[in-house]
Amino acid sequence: MKVHTILSGESLRQRLLQVIFLFSFVLLTGCGTQDGNEGILELKFGHVGAPGSLFALSAEEFSRRVEEKYPGRVQVNVFGSSQLGGDELMLQKLKLGTLDLALPSTIMSSRVELFGIFE
Repeated sequence: MKVHTILSGESLRQRLLQVIFLFSFVLLTGCGTQDGNEGILELKFGHVGAPGSLFALSAEEFSRRVEEKYPGRVQVNVFGSSQLGGDELMLQKLKLGTLDLALPSTIMSSRVELFGIFE
């Protein structure tokens, strides 16, 4: 089966984390606002997961890695448990530029069929 061969050799969790980091990096390079001063770039990262969930752990790990790579320059503020809204609302906020990063649950497969590989 095609899905099985794509995921063989790596755990689903590792593969999901890689996709999340890649997707977030692409968004990170084009998102965020900075007033032109030399202050810290603060990014809002929303997800729907509860504390301790894979969503929360992934977002926190991403935040840690970004802040480790860009100390004192970039701060990723993670908002979990749908604090910034559900999947649909967060996607709208991404489009409007009021949210910098989002880790949606299952809505992406309804937008792009390829994301269904993780369901």
